[in-house]
Amino acid sequence: RALLEQGEDLDLEQGAFLLAQMEYPRLKRKDISDPLDKIALAVDKAIAEEEPLPTRPIHAMRRYLFENQKFRGNEKNYGDPKNLFLNHVLKTKLGIPISLSCIYLFVAWRLKLLVHGVGLPGHFIVGHRVPRGVVYIDPFGGGRILRTKDCEVLVRRLGMPFRQSYLDPTSNIQILARMVVNLINFYTDQGQTVRAHWLAKLFQLVR
Repeated sequence: RALLEQGEDLDLEQGAFLLAQMEYPRLKRKDISDPLDKIALAVDKAIAEEEPLPTRPIHAMRRYLFENQKFRGNEKNYGDPKNLFLNHVLKTKLGIPISLSCIYLFVAWRLKLLVHGVGLPGHFIVGHRVPRGVVYIDPFGGGRILRTKDCEVLVRRLGMPFRQSYLDPTSNIQILARMVVNLINFYTDQGQTVRAHWLAKLFQLVR
């Protein structure tokens, strides 16, 4: 409740930690923040080694996270609730779109980079701002760069018409709410109705 009182720009990393702590009661905030700090330091060094172009932070982030560290989508076991717990994602390098996007966001925010979440229907991605606009990145897809047309394809595959507003920045509280909804769905599919019911109550506070 104290976190939600922060409003739309709440501490998303704290929210992700609290969700993970439900599954791992002994988890400490540093168990998530320390690995993210180390990744940020490595990316910062990588940025300094890139060609001095406006897009060099993007190149450094993509190379380190997805080529070096090999963060990737867990396509074989997508519906595992652990895909949403950042301590587990940081350990296994496997996750779903929203958790992998959070890893990207939390690292980039440590480096004061201009990034935001983009909640496409059915697929969460990252918007990374550059002088000439926004570059869209798909962490679940190995950090591939998406054009607006690619985003349209992702949405239309769900049988939905594309709206330009789908590319608007998603607030932190909306991201947290989406994580809660994913957990509700995963727990329900696994027959863990008690957890799903408790999270449904939490969702009433978040949305």
